[in-house]
Amino acid sequence: MPAGPTISPEISAAGRVLTSGRPPGSGSGRQPTRSRVSRRASPGTSGWQPPAEVIERLGVSAKTKSVLRRENVFYADVDPGEPGHHLIAWLIASGTSLLQEEVPHQFGIHGILEERLHVMTRMREEVSTRMPRPEETRLLRLRPGVPVLGVWHTSIDQDGQPYELTRFVMRGDMTGLLYDVPVE
Repeated sequence: MPAGPTISPEISAAGRVLTSGRPPGSGSGRQPTRSRVSRRASPGTSGWQPPAEVIERLGVSAKTKSVLRRENVFYADVDPGEPGHHLIAWLIASGTSLLQEEVPHQFGIHGILEERLHVMTRMREEVSTRMPRPEETRLLRLRPGVPVLGVWHTSIDQDGQPYELTRFVMRGDMTGLLYDVPVE
């Protein structure tokens, strides 16, 4: 049984920190929560047709509906901090509880993926900053002039294959990045 990720109360996934404008690690006292927004692809379907940026990162087919897409919004207290789009190759996701409204595994998505023999041994994150799109401004309740961070998180398994991709959009006024990663 996989051990699952250990995430401190202030950190949401892979070192991204939801704060109240303070530097990472300063202890914002805010409580992270998650709200599932939607799942694009339901049992019996063949997945979601991904755009080129997803096809390139996951190595999936450009000709078929080859990806399961799950959407979540992560909050710091009541403030929306980051919407996340979890993208998983349909060949891996089909026939699993990833198709259910709520993932019934104690270690979430990655617990199910480990049961499918995809153990994360490496991750890659691409981070950029930009001004938000109008729908992001509404969803994140941003004040004028507040930028967002765009993050592509790629989970890579024991065979060196990407198997899960998450696209996060994070508020620039509530997010810091803190990475503490061993170097081999």
